[in-house]
Amino acid sequence: MVSVLISENKLLDAQHTNLMTTGQVTNPFGLDAYGFGVQTINGNQCFGHNGSSRGVNGDLEMCLGSSYTVVTLANLDPPGAEQVSQFIIGRLPLSEPK
Repeated sequence: MVSVLISENKLLDAQHTNLMTTGQVTNPFGLDAYGFGVQTINGNQCFGHNGSSRGVNGDLEMCLGSSYTVVTLANLDPPGAEQVSQFIIGRLPLSEPK
């Protein structure tokens, strides 16, 4: 899983992984890091990316400390996919702290 590779610094060194997964700027759903949005839902620290156009919306969330990756696609304007992702992540078991 990509989330495991990222959290174990297999894709980037620890310094750059930290930059990509640590929030820097506040947004309506959490924080933005360099490359990913970062949010904590029900104790699960997740990072991911989303995108949209008129009538379509997608969201990718990878949760640190677990192997959960949530991908949602919606034939709706935003934030349809993000809301579904948050609903799913909010019902997952808590991630194990490292």
